[in-house]
Amino acid sequence: MRRLLLWLFAFLLPTGATAQTVEERFAAAQSLFDKLIYLEQRFDKELQYLYADEARIIIIEVRGDNRFKTEMTGADLKVFIDSYLPNAAAVGEWYLYSNTSITPEGERMRILSSRTSQKTGDVFPYQILVGPGPGGQYLIYEEQSIVAPK
Repeated sequence: MRRLLLWLFAFLLPTGATAQTVEERFAAAQSLFDKLIYLEQRFDKELQYLYADEARIIIIEVRGDNRFKTEMTGADLKVFIDSYLPNAAAVGEWYLYSNTSITPEGERMRILSSRTSQKTGDVFPYQILVGPGPGGQYLIYEEQSIVAPK
């Protein structure tokens, strides 16, 4: 029985997967965030490939004293991006990010930032949770943002 267990561990467990150090995870998270900003500011539809299909997206829309919450999956967001980006480009809606921090959260990394709308000047908190996807590339698994359309 012991031999069988040793054989199972030796041959059936996935190989080649090594745990990343915090520094490696930090660098991968920073790289993904930089790519997100780059694609977002260019209204590039490649942005959709940064999100895991199962990602949880939460958008709080502020209109006067009212707040409206929208939740969707990464798969839903990918469809939304196709229709949203051309409109955002037409009205010049893009963001600058500041006061960014990256901290470990389990095997993933949480990125917190202040996001300033270049259209309205409004500043709101922004956060994403990123981590390795099935192929090893980092993806967004959670996004929380606040917007105030004018």
